[in-house]
Amino acid sequence: MTTMSDLPETLEDEILSRIPITSLRSMRSTCKKWNTFSKTQIIGNGAKQSLGLMLRASRHYRDFHLCSMSFNLQGIRNEDDGDYVLKIDTKQVSIPEHIRIYKISHCDGLFLCLVEDKSSILVWNPYLAQTRWIKTKQYSRRFSAFVLGYDNNYNHKILKILEDHDCVSGLRYEIYRFNSILWEVLNVTPELYEWSNMHDVVSLKGNTYLFVKGNTYGWADEDEDEDEDEDKDPIETDVYLLCFDFTTESFGPRLPLPFSSDVGESVTLSSVREEQLLLLYNGWETSKMLEIWVSNKIEPNAVSWTKFLKVDTTQLTDFPDEFDAVSFFIDEEKKVAVVFNRYIAHIIGEDGYSKSRGFRLWSWSLLFLCSKFSAIAYQLTGRKRR
Repeated sequence: MTTMSDLPETLEDEILSRIPITSLRSMRSTCKKWNTFSKTQIIGNGAKQSLGLMLRASRHYRDFHLCSMSFNLQGIRNEDDGDYVLKIDTKQVSIPEHIRIYKISHCDGLFLCLVEDKSSILVWNPYLAQTRWIKTKQYSRRFSAFVLGYDNNYNHKILKILEDHDCVSGLRYEIYRFNSILWEVLNVTPELYEWSNMHDVVSLKGNTYLFVKGNTYGWADEDEDEDEDEDKDPIETDVYLLCFDFTTESFGPRLPLPFSSDVGESVTLSSVREEQLLLLYNGWETSKMLEIWVSNKIEPNAVSWTKFLKVDTTQLTDFPDEFDAVSFFIDEEKKVAVVFNRYIAHIIGEDGYSKSRGFRLWSWSLLFLCSKFSAIAYQLTGRKRR
């Protein structure tokens, strides 16, 4: 009787090359040889496949379930059918510890999970089905952030940002190095003055980029009654990126954005294959323009941009007047963007093309995280191999 291990090498390679990331568990249980091989090498199209993750919340936000999402943007736009079809397939993901996750972020295939027990955080490699618990002091959900990165030698680290009014800046920074298993306070002074100024975070090439809004208060008529000052809206004066470099363990200078931003306008960060940074600007209270920019060059100390898409949202079919983008991704070949809020995906093209797709499941609310990553065979107790 022929077994999997007896297959010709060329046929075995062909089979392994076709295995999707989401079928790794079934593959590993099929053949002991394949199981061992997959834990030291990337098999199939693992290095090329992309996967989305979604935190699905119960109706009363008491429980969160992690689901994988695959996206398939099909169709060729022409005068006859003229439509793309966005297929969204979801599957609940099982993490070995069966824990409650309320927030998740990623860096190059590893996921950082914040859990109900706010004295620990979890690092998870879904490709190898490995986890690592990291102890930390109790932290606040609302006024703390954890981001994962690595230095030039692929030594992984975690940056923790906490609101702390005992610090001169109002913020405290700590770093955890995987090879030392200790938290250490960092003596850094980035241009991030208040917790409320930090609006979005994304990991790219091992480093972390923060979108920062600095705001002042001012009025056109200085003779207005001072008692009314507290009712005035803040005027946004500057927006910029800050990069935390995990090699130098320091923040870089302000990185300019290709647009200005005022009150009522939002900016969302994303990435292209963790190689280029994406910015989505949505002026839904002012200009009604939606712009997407792609970085040509992105380093801790320098950035340059190219405009990918610019549309007038008032000309888009079924696009809401107020739309707060949670996440988005782009299709460079089709020249379209897929922009998500918690319940709806909008496919947007440069020439005014727009199509919406709802994805509410079982009448539950959705918290969406568009996490496109490449699989890695990084042992959580060792070094990373590609």
